Order: sequence, then structure tokens, then C-alpha cells
Amino acid sequence: MLFGLLWLQLHGQPYTLTHWDSLWQAEPSSFRWLARQRNRLQLREARSGLPVLEGFFTGDLALIGVYAEGSSWRWYIQRGEDTVELHSKPVPMRQMRRYFTLWQGPRSWRLGRPPYKEIELLVPLAPRPQVTGDSLWRENERWLTEFAAAWALSEKTVRGRLSALSFTLHAYSTGQIRYQTVALLTMPSEQLPFDQKALEKPLHKLPKPLRERLSTLLREAKAYSYIVRIQDYYPSSLDEARTWRHLLERREPFPRPAELILDPAPPVYWLPVPR
Repeated sequence: MLFGLLWLQLHGQPYTLTHWDSLWQAEPSSFRWLARQRNRLQLREARSGLPVLEGFFTGDLALIGVYAEGSSWRWYIQRGEDTVELHSKPVPMRQMRRYFTLWQGPRSWRLGRPPYKEIELLVPLAPRPQVTGDSLWRENERWLTEFAAAWALSEKTVRGRLSALSFTLHAYSTGQIRYQTVALLTMPSEQLPFDQKALEKPLHKLPKPLRERLSTLLREAKAYSYIVRIQDYYPSSLDEARTWRHLLERREPFPRPAELILDPAPPVYWLPVPR
């Protein structure tokens, strides 16, 4: 898919380790945490059944996958040139999210509830790893220099190359649109084909100077943008993402994805005006 990796439909279920279509990413600190927790989690090597020693979590390590099977978890870890399967007790999701990064994908297309469609609108600011050859992000230079870069500089936690802005909107059947949040996306690594939300805030919680810059851009600057999410549905191609954006621009009802007719619409618009 265009906007993710190893993503499949989850049929409306919450994200859990019972699904093989979510990807956990580990950092060096993740393996240090596993080393400290190996006894509590009863980490064992699957082939021999022997407990994992502390020295296992040193050297060149990479997490290939972690999955639930009954009451135990299976960990597939690349150690040097070898792939090792470990078994453990389940890890509380709160701790997993603290020490690992979860890349998760679309679940379902929900109609009728709530009384609006939650839409995520992306404004690219650099080449995106998921969309090779798309150079129209250069249309958004003002959004980068006048807002995104200033916001990133004011936040110490933002790391990586700026790649996009993301706006979450609520679009009602009456044509009314309300902005909910704005997010800053970065590419944390040149080796991973992802960008991720480094920061997200409700618009009203932005510092006043940034809110004023954003208001100016909404009035004065068009943007190359496309829709990357409608409820829990993610478009599968750039043409589809632009078509949804065109329907939003014209305030037209959204059909089911299977009934969507791709429309070669102009890709650069004013961002929607709240009303």
C-alpha cells in the first residue's frame, strides 16, 4: 500500500499482537529493556527451551517481528547473520508502546457513525518515501518556511527531516468543516520507508505566533495536499488520495471506496475554510 508497510484490513478490530499486519520497530534502548526484563518475562530460546542470558542482547540486533500465540509471545530477532526465535510471557501494551514503536494500518471503512467523517489531510513538505517521483511538494515552500520549520525549531522533541504537515478535519454532511489538530511529520531515518507524526496539537493550543502564521497561510497560500485517511480507511494510491481531496474541495458526498471513480483533478488547492 501507498501509506504504510505490512498493512492489511483489520475488520474493525483494535490493534493487538494477534494481528500479523502491524510492525513493531525496536531501538537499542528496546533491547536493553528486554535484557533487564528477561527473567520476569521468562524469555526462552524456542529451539532449546533454555532461558535467554543477558549477553544475548549485545551486538548487532534487529527486531523482525513479535506476535501473540495463545498465552505466549514469539519474538523473531536478527542477531548478526542469525535469526533467533524467542518465547516469552505477554508484555503489557503500555510498556510495549513505551519501549517500542508500533506502525499500524487501516482497519475498516465505517459509515454513519459519528455524524461526521474524520479526515486526515496531508501537506507534503519534502520527498515522501511512500510516494516516489512526486515532486509537487515544492508547491508548499511557504508552508515549510513560514510555519512547519518555525514550529519544529520551537519544539526540542522533534527529530529527523521534516516531511509533511497533517491536518485532522471533521467534515459534516451539511458541508461544514472543522479543524481539529495539526501534526508535524518527520522521517526519523533514511533507511526506513516511513514518515511519522513527531508532534500533534489541537489548533487552539498552538502558541499565538504560530496560530497567526497558520491563519495567514490559510488565507494567502494554496497547498498541494491529498487525503491519507477517511475514518479508518487509507487510500491505496496517490491518484485515489487526490480524488478524495477533489471531492472534499467540491463538498461532494463521499462514496464507498469500491464505488470511487478516479478523477484527474488539479492537485493544488486552497486548504478548506472552516465553516
